Amino acid sequence: MRFLYQLLQSAGFCLLLLYADITLWAQTPGLDSLKLLMNKEAGNKKQVLAVLQLIANEQYSLHIDTAMKYALQAQQLAQELGTETDKENAAYFLATAYWRAEYNDTALGMINKNLEKLNPANIAERASYFKWLVLRLRLFTTNAMLHEAGVDVYRLMAEAEKYNDTTNRIIAYNSVGLLKRRSEKSPGESLSWFLKAARLAESNPKFDNYPIVYGNLARAYFKMGKNDSATWYVDKALTNARATGNLSFLQTILSIQTDILSGVGNYEGAEKALRESIALSNSVSADTLFADDIQRLARFYNVTKQYDKTIAICTKYLALDTVPEYQVMYLEPLAEAYKASGQQQLYVQTMEELLVAKELFYKADFAKTSLEMEARYEAQKKENTIIQQKLDLYRKDLVFYGLLAFLLIVFIIAVMSFYNYKKREKLKLQLLIQREKDASLLAVTQAQENERKRIATDLHDNLGAYAASVVSNLEFIKTEQDNEQSKTAMQQLRHNSLSIVAQLSDTIWVLKKDALSLTAISDRVKVFARRIQPSFPDTEIQVAEDIVFDQQFSPAQAYDLFQMVQEAVTNALKHSRARHVDIFLEGNEQYWKVQVADDGVGMPVTPVEKAEGGNGLAHIQARAHEAGWQVKWQAGVDAGTVVLITPGTGFNTTN
Repeated sequence: MRFLYQLLQSAGFCLLLLYADITLWAQTPGLDSLKLLMNKEAGNKKQVLAVLQLIANEQYSLHIDTAMKYALQAQQLAQELGTETDKENAAYFLATAYWRAEYNDTALGMINKNLEKLNPANIAERASYFKWLVLRLRLFTTNAMLHEAGVDVYRLMAEAEKYNDTTNRIIAYNSVGLLKRRSEKSPGESLSWFLKAARLAESNPKFDNYPIVYGNLARAYFKMGKNDSATWYVDKALTNARATGNLSFLQTILSIQTDILSGVGNYEGAEKALRESIALSNSVSADTLFADDIQRLARFYNVTKQYDKTIAICTKYLALDTVPEYQVMYLEPLAEAYKASGQQQLYVQTMEELLVAKELFYKADFAKTSLEMEARYEAQKKENTIIQQKLDLYRKDLVFYGLLAFLLIVFIIAVMSFYNYKKREKLKLQLLIQREKDASLLAVTQAQENERKRIATDLHDNLGAYAASVVSNLEFIKTEQDNEQSKTAMQQLRHNSLSIVAQLSDTIWVLKKDALSLTAISDRVKVFARRIQPSFPDTEIQVAEDIVFDQQFSPAQAYDLFQMVQEAVTNALKHSRARHVDIFLEGNEQYWKVQVADDGVGMPVTPVEKAEGGNGLAHIQARAHEAGWQVKWQAGVDAGTVVLITPGTGFNTTN
């Protein structure tokens, strides 16, 4: 009875597969008509080539072996009779067949070779460029080459958007969603891309021929627990796939429907979808993929506790397929079914058969791998021979060109050495001349310093002594009390004598030093302020300083700066009618300034006022110009005048 039951189960499954095959045959009437037409035109090679190119458009509905046979035939006829376009289409047909048959290296080589020749900017080549790029993207994706797939998908998306290619934008958005699904933490990341592709497809009926977008949307909604949306989109995907006749898409969508129906507890509908998916897989996929589907159906029966169906289907295909790999795929769910149903003896027997099948599979796989490795070794050996021959030629060329390069380098070095020798000799001569100039300049400078110090000594010992004597003797000269003219003359003489002494003192102060600091100048200004203060009792003179870094000045510069301050203070005292005159000296490593400010009547505004003290202003400007400094007259904040002395750009305080 048990054997009869299993026989009936197997018969029922065969009938279902037969029904599915009939249904599929009816779903692709165009492909069927093309096959009949090709048989009818078998004697006309050009007509056969034209039919094969039409078949290539529906190659995903062909079994892999059939597609490969047609692709090879199309390539042969295209090389013999076709145009360049025919050859390119035949190459695409064959590259796709190689990819589907998992000859990925061969397929990738053909794809790259054709992509290198195409430029999307050329409108005549754009469609072919996108076609080959999409094929390479699919190859990378199915072989889990995620980095390469990521590069190509964003390249496809950028160029499709650039040239407003709607079909390839749909493919790009859907592909981004697929890549996101492999790494996303939540289904929402991929869902947004699938929705973007779906909305674009729905925007125009002529682009609504890519049903896998709706299938991926259904899977994303199912993972999010939105079963109603998942069911709606998977039904839409199935309707679209059946209408377009793409059996490969239909098989994938049926597999998605199986998961959704199982998730909502509709096991009967899930089984029906899975059986149809298996029938499609048998018609378009390799034997290994079909065996995967049978194993999946068996595991589905185990999950739904339909162990008798698992036993029936696995027993049937174990009798049909003797390949060790497929035996292992059928024995695993069969053993699980026997164990779950309590049939321990059959479970033990099946496990023993599984161990034997695995041992045979490993041996067969090792033999297959060995043959592949041997073939690769022979191919690599031939390639190495060619490379060695090229290397020998390269070495000969390298020796010749190396010797030529060596001679050229020796010549260049000789020329450069001679040039450098001449340059060094010229530099030595220039250095010698410069040293002589420096020595002469140093001697002149030293002589000037000695002469300057001698003059200072002579001034101090001779003129200074005489001037001081004149001032002292004037104190003893008596004038007539009632002679105002004599009294005025005597006062003027005494004033001039004191000025001569002061000027001599300032000159000697400068000449005796090699360099003077800003602090020394400030101290000299204080002496001047104390000396002149009694002559102007109504005006208060203040000297302040903020010297962080003591700048050094040459004697000439120090004298000019002191004279400019003295002239500015004298002008303020004589002409501004100020109550206060403030002198401020400031210095740091980067900058110095001297400021003379008063609170008097302010800047001159009339020609008469400007003329008064004009010589003083001119003297200040002349000294500033000679020293390379800047001097400015500015109005005070509240009243009066500010004289500001600062160094020029790139100043140098010492000679």
